[in-house]
Amino acid sequence: MSAPKIAPSFLDLPPEIRNRIYTFTTYPTTGEQCSVAPCIALVSTCKQIYNEYRPICLKSEITIYWRDVPRYFQKYFTDNDGALAHIELAPARMTIITNICLNGGKPINIDLLPILKFRLAHKSFECEFVTSGYDEGTGCDCAHGAATITRDDLRTLLAADVATMQKLLGHQDEDWVKDIKEGRIQKLIATHIGTNCCPMIKFYVGRGERGSFSPEFETIAEDAELAQVAADSGPRLGAMSHWVHAFSRAFGDYLNRVKIQTAFTDNRYSFLPIFIWSTEEAIWKEKTKGIATTDGAGEDTDSGVSVEQAA
Repeated sequence: MSAPKIAPSFLDLPPEIRNRIYTFTTYPTTGEQCSVAPCIALVSTCKQIYNEYRPICLKSEITIYWRDVPRYFQKYFTDNDGALAHIELAPARMTIITNICLNGGKPINIDLLPILKFRLAHKSFECEFVTSGYDEGTGCDCAHGAATITRDDLRTLLAADVATMQKLLGHQDEDWVKDIKEGRIQKLIATHIGTNCCPMIKFYVGRGERGSFSPEFETIAEDAELAQVAADSGPRLGAMSHWVHAFSRAFGDYLNRVKIQTAFTDNRYSFLPIFIWSTEEAIWKEKTKGIATTDGAGEDTDSGVSVEQAA
């Protein structure tokens, strides 16, 4: 009795043909709406296809929906411990379609820090934020009682928010870049971009390499008891309030020193920088969770005290 025939598989194709197919899958679809999700599906098939396709996919120009950015970084640029990795394989260009949080949708949170690190590692790397059509609606669920906004309103709001993010991503102050490289800035979570909700970026600030802090936070960080109060949601609100006020002043001083405050104050529609202080335990927790989350598909728990800086 003859052995059953085994159907030929994709891996039976010559390597040259497989490479052509891999390259073809990186081409954008018709129109400007293109998601990176097919790339994620392809590398999930088997280890060999993953190893062959990954370098081609990561070196391509990528157009991606805002909502897909978190899992894109989670899949390609996160190591087993949840830390950012493989920056050397960043795409040459990334175009992010931003108008997702409309008509009562949940806000999407993405971490801009990997994009910023791409730019620091590769001077030729480009990132552009664009829209793909405009929906009329009242914005996110959090905008209770907000008036209906028009397409022109959305266009104006998005242009202002994109300008703020581009200034942040392109900022080259020496002290700011040093804090990024040495881990004192751990995340830059952006949300509510281009909507009638107030857009914001959460700066996760904490201990960097060799236990170092930015100068503005050294004195505060030395007070272990108040730092613990800030990490808890306990009853000692008086001590916490005092610590928060001191931390708020330190944040303001920090923004001015690294010359990044104007990126937010130049946005006439308000764009809030919000700061999250992380204790050593919180830093570890954040790294094990990964580098970006989407509301509804994961958590973006604020470990520590959040402080708003008025734009």
